Amino acid sequence: MKMKVFIDSRIGSFIDNLSEELQADVWEYIKLLEDNGFTLFPPVFKKLSGHKLWELRPKNVRLLLGKIKDGVVVVVGFYKTTNQTPQRHIKLALERMKLWQTK
Repeated sequence: MKMKVFIDSRIGSFIDNLSEELQADVWEYIKLLEDNGFTLFPPVFKKLSGHKLWELRPKNVRLLLGKIKDGVVVVVGFYKTTNQTPQRHIKLALERMKLWQTK
């Protein structure tokens, strides 16, 4: 059974502004997530320690997502510049997930 993957409208412009190559990679990884769900593993997909968030990892782009009733929602997108996910992105993802979970 396919997993439903929703994209928060606030990261649409982030994805749209990626190079064509990176956009293709992002959509390929999202398709992998739809087809395989939480059975994906690093380096493609990783659970963030201590949070109910996961990271989809196409090349140097990171997409943070969380579970909702009907599937998962991608809530934050950013370029990887450090070894660890910056706390500001985690905080933003958690705030956006609260909004999605109340829908």
